[in-house]
Amino acid sequence: MYLDQSFKLAGLPDETKIGPVLADEYTIVWIGHATGNAQIDFKAIKVHNQNWFFLTPGQLFSLKTFQTVGTIITFSEHFALKNGFERGYFRTHPLFHNTSQIPLISPEGMERTNMDIVIKLIAQESKRKDSTSQIIQSYLGALLELSARAFRNAQLAENPKYNQIDERAHELNRLIEEYFSSYHDTRYYASQLELTPKRANEIFKDVYQKTITEAIHSRLILEMKRRIGYSAIPINQIALELGYKDPSYMSRFFKKNENCSPHEFRDECSNSE
Repeated sequence: MYLDQSFKLAGLPDETKIGPVLADEYTIVWIGHATGNAQIDFKAIKVHNQNWFFLTPGQLFSLKTFQTVGTIITFSEHFALKNGFERGYFRTHPLFHNTSQIPLISPEGMERTNMDIVIKLIAQESKRKDSTSQIIQSYLGALLELSARAFRNAQLAENPKYNQIDERAHELNRLIEEYFSSYHDTRYYASQLELTPKRANEIFKDVYQKTITEAIHSRLILEMKRRIGYSAIPINQIALELGYKDPSYMSRFFKKNENCSPHEFRDECSNSE
């Protein structure tokens, strides 16, 4: 078995139960066949055959399936960088670091065939005594590129004008995902693209149907729910990490949006497990 602990591959058991848990590494879950349900960031999803889930570190995930045939791959960014990935690759991959989309694809036709072949090659290579990280990395890179293409083709099938979307909207979304905990003001994101706040909001809303401020608030609430509900981090520390110098302000913001206090939400999540 391949021994580099920054890359792991395992088959899913017939009856699979995962989480809810915060992913601590990049994770790909392939469901060849199963019945059951999944949850990603508090969104319930019915599992179908040939589902591929792509999880970013820190993302909340659960899976409960039966008659399962599938594989789970976990790997660190360190493994990817050590073996040739460009720094920032995962920030631009459409299925990672993008909370505006459910990180799920169900490829068809040749895309499905190619992805199935590559994940089988990864499994075969990982079992070889003479396996090398370079070969694993090459296969993983191919799998990630195939998945990005499958995602874009699915988007194009739903929206024939997908390729005409102003790339600045996607860049604003990427910036929000990267800096939401540090900058809560529209002006910062607009300035990074040398836009006025008004123009940045127009570009962003045309694609995402919300303002930049609304997107920042949604992302903050999601992160609060992840960490409050499914980590042991003290709530005051969570507030500081998310840019709130006064933890009570975060508590008021959370209660306004979720109709309960952070402590009540943590208790509710603990009782539901």
